[in-house]
Amino acid sequence: MLLAWLVVRETSAWLGLQVATTVRMPGLEQNARREARGSDNEALLRSIEALEKARPCDARLLDEPKLARKLAGRWRLLATVAAEEGKALEEGRRGVVNASGLALMPDKAFQEIDLERGRVINECRVLTPLGSLYGRVSGPFRRGSNGRRADAVFDRLEVIDANGKRWINNAWIFRVLRFFFPKQATGANEDTAWLETTYLSSRLRVARGNKGSCFLLEKDPVPSDIPAIFADDPL
Repeated sequence: MLLAWLVVRETSAWLGLQVATTVRMPGLEQNARREARGSDNEALLRSIEALEKARPCDARLLDEPKLARKLAGRWRLLATVAAEEGKALEEGRRGVVNASGLALMPDKAFQEIDLERGRVINECRVLTPLGSLYGRVSGPFRRGSNGRRADAVFDRLEVIDANGKRWINNAWIFRVLRFFFPKQATGANEDTAWLETTYLSSRLRVARGNKGSCFLLEKDPVPSDIPAIFADDPL
């Protein structure tokens, strides 16, 4: 009887914790979305840390196909804080996207995880006096030092205008950056750039990079608005 009572008590406590966490998460996610629209880095980072603490990402994410499928797809960047050397993350630059040394402040930014091909694709739109320019950097990724971390090496850069005219389509720029500026391309004392998912739900994702930057992304079911000549071009 005592054993049965203990089992029931512990099971009830566990279920209660799960229900409380499930009920709490939408509120925490809503708070993170709200802070993403603001300009206070400290408030944004606190809201992100609250998500990471309440429900850390499963450490088997890239080891279990069923879990990894949750990571797959297109994600819209809601906010990012880029780390700067010698400064606390709270003092970092808001809205900067960096890919192997190429730093931009885009109007829109997306990341797509293609599990079948093992590639990560970062897309962005930059507004210029001459109109919109679309850019994409992509490359293979693999499991890193833990199941939540993906090592990536970008090997292709594409830039086109809103009319579909291709201005840049090459891979040599990343080889040059890695050869002459390895620290800028991957981060201090790092051989490989990596991105670690620290929170993941069906709606929101939090990731932290090897340079210390933090990213908040939202699952986006809408296909890319980049012209088809750009988005459909085979790798």
